[in-house]
Amino acid sequence: MTRLYDEALTPVGLGANQYTILSTLAGVGPSPIHEVAARLVMDRSTLGHLLGPLEERRLVRVERSTLDGRTRIVTMTPEGRAAVEKGRALWEEAQSRFERVLGTSASRRLRILLDRVSGADFGEPHRI
Repeated sequence: MTRLYDEALTPVGLGANQYTILSTLAGVGPSPIHEVAARLVMDRSTLGHLLGPLEERRLVRVERSTLDGRTRIVTMTPEGRAAVEKGRALWEEAQSRFERVLGTSASRRLRILLDRVSGADFGEPHRI
């Protein structure tokens, strides 16, 4: 699945994970890294690794919070917003292609299952 979206976003120069991060920031605005990571169901270190190239390309800024110096805030730049806009139609076309190949019903079931998995708490082992 990731390859489908990565290939679709090639003209914008973003991978699927990078586009998802930017799209999330477009929706929530400047946010602490730990909150963005939680929203993306991703650990902070993975998000930090993915933010590096976005920051180098000036699509996001990562700065220390003025309220708590231990917290880093991620902010999308105007260049980041432009990248999201350029990629939106490409992303939507990839989604349509996915649905055409898999079928509407199967696509819907997969999205429901992925939502359940992303919301599940796998932190503590359960005893039988």
